[in-house]
Amino acid sequence: MGERPAVPAAALAAMLAAVLLVGCQRHDDGGDAAAIVDTTDAPAASAAAAAPVPGDDDDGAPQQTLALDDQPAEDVPPATASGLQPPPSRETGPARVDGYGPLRIGMTAEQMRAAWTEQPALAAIGEPAEGSSCHYLRAGNGSGGESPAFMLEDGRFVRYDVSDPDIEAPGGGRVGVQGDAIRALYAGRYEAMPHKYVEGGQYLRVTGLGVGDAGGGDGVLVFVVDADGRVSAWRAGRAPQVDYVEGCS
Repeated sequence: MGERPAVPAAALAAMLAAVLLVGCQRHDDGGDAAAIVDTTDAPAASAAAAAPVPGDDDDGAPQQTLALDDQPAEDVPPATASGLQPPPSRETGPARVDGYGPLRIGMTAEQMRAAWTEQPALAAIGEPAEGSSCHYLRAGNGSGGESPAFMLEDGRFVRYDVSDPDIEAPGGGRVGVQGDAIRALYAGRYEAMPHKYVEGGQYLRVTGLGVGDAGGGDGVLVFVVDADGRVSAWRAGRAPQVDYVEGCS
């Protein structure tokens, strides 16, 4: 037999490289060749894949993200509470349930005379009846009805009586108005009682008006309504003196 011709070294090296390349392109279990993946930018791609896509939530539904800015573009002056303020109360006169002008329920006669700086000065109306400590003081000589008569008992100011229509009672009542007006002004706070001497007349006794510490209890108003339905007089003070029908008599 003749000898086989020698294979050139260069050709042998090329054949060996081809065999090795084919082997590297197969899986160990004989599967097909895997696709070659360039992982140069793998970290960036992974981060991009993990980041949420704007407009989508976890289940793929569209989701809107709003930028909230609740601050005004420019300074706003603070709100005022003027609209919540109650209306100013009506200016009241000197008559109160705890006294009249500078006089306070519970004062002594000396304290009343010292506090009463107006003219004429307070003067006594008669003397207490025998066995009684009740008497009145009034500005002037006691003959006119232009000012209240101030009752004292046991040396203390306990009540005052008014017959002047120009003097307004606490709460708005006054001499000369209809009894219905008194009932409306003091609705829910008065008790009607028959007049002791006048047929068809009434006493409208108003309670629930505090007289403060100076009065030592709740003040009472009593409006005297005559048979014609009008207020002829009223009085204010503490019980039981405010309920004396005949005053000090």
